[in-house]
Amino acid sequence: MTLSPLIVLGRGGGGTRLASALVADLGCFLGNDMNESGDSLEMVSPIYGGVIRRSLAEGHSPSSCTVHELHTAAAAMRARGPTNPLWGFKLPEAMLILPELMDAFPEARILHLLRDPLDTCLRRTHQTARMDNAIGCAALAAAYRHLGRPLDRIGGDHPAMHMACTTVHQIETVMPILSAMPSHRCLEVRFEQLIADPHRSLTRAAAWLGVQPVRTSLVNLVDRQRAQSMQAHFPAEVVAEVATIVKPLRQRLGYVPTDRAGARTPDLGSTGSVTTAIPS
Repeated sequence: MTLSPLIVLGRGGGGTRLASALVADLGCFLGNDMNESGDSLEMVSPIYGGVIRRSLAEGHSPSSCTVHELHTAAAAMRARGPTNPLWGFKLPEAMLILPELMDAFPEARILHLLRDPLDTCLRRTHQTARMDNAIGCAALAAAYRHLGRPLDRIGGDHPAMHMACTTVHQIETVMPILSAMPSHRCLEVRFEQLIADPHRSLTRAAAWLGVQPVRTSLVNLVDRQRAQSMQAHFPAEVVAEVATIVKPLRQRLGYVPTDRAGARTPDLGSTGSVTTAIPS
């Protein structure tokens, strides 16, 4: 039994359920127990445990205990599942322990879903940006340390600011690892293009994996109305503060022009969000 999964990465609250649907349409087995968001519940224990261990170590070296637990959970999931050679898992909290995941599965392939950080932050909060759970407390502390923002501001900051800080932290910490991977092992998918043209996104991912789609349920799941920006529902001062926090990341990802002369202005997709062209 090979332990070379397809790991679906994406910031929680950024539309990752569509990424699960995308890879499921390609015949990828994502687990025996899944929730409505397409999360692989069998991987919750080792991934959540890894997040807590990393928090206690303040982000230092990967834990051998976490690697062992990831191996054990993945093997158990595979043993209960079909003999499908294409398998993997999706859990948004995996963004917080990518080094451990790469230690556990050095031949893993990564499908990374990206969405305009501003749109992601100006929506409902994700678990990793809330203080009502251990994972959120760990993720928020790590994010504020990453940004050099005093930890004592967590309690007073607006929930959208919690989303902003954790979004920047999670994406910025996985990008160096993903950018160092060869293209045949890492595929970036933009949420905005997935919404605008799900067929193209499915075809592109199928070509990357070297498979044929087994169904097209993704097309029926795409809800352009749900994907619309919620910016108008937030106070203007909150929007401005969030926009300031995420601006450098948005520039780096191509969602807004950089401050350099002659910078490109990205196109607007059908969702009203800024999109970046993806090479065919």
